[in-house]
Amino acid sequence: MSDVFDKLTSKLDVVEEEQRGLAIAADVTRGDIDDDYEFSRKTLRALVKVGMDNLDGLSELCRQTEAPRAYEVLSRTVKDIGDVSDKLMQLQKAKKEVEKETGEKSAKGTTNNNVFIGSVTDLQKMLQKTDAIDGESHLIKSPEEINE
Repeated sequence: MSDVFDKLTSKLDVVEEEQRGLAIAADVTRGDIDDDYEFSRKTLRALVKVGMDNLDGLSELCRQTEAPRAYEVLSRTVKDIGDVSDKLMQLQKAKKEVEKETGEKSAKGTTNNNVFIGSVTDLQKMLQKTDAIDGESHLIKSPEEINE
């Protein structure tokens, strides 16, 4: 059975699921990510706005009718508005993770901890060269020269 499946797969040029997923992920561009984010954000914000607009009407209906079903619908609407607001925050986190994964935020920053590996003489020579580049001629003396 496996041989038949393998022969059919090779004849039909079937692409494995994993390979297709990788190809799709590679085709995603920065513009696609931004477009999808903006679309999702606008949609979620519109849903929250519509829910908030309908909340006043539902609460008035509950006061007038005092029907249990009306209160059930009102509580469900409040829960749904909260869920959509939570999804909006999750969307923000997801976008930050995608930006981090795609390397949009480069590692430009300040280096706080430098390590020099070499002898004291090598360090002095390096520092003398940088001083000469700056136009200053500060000579760094070795401990033997200081004692003389």
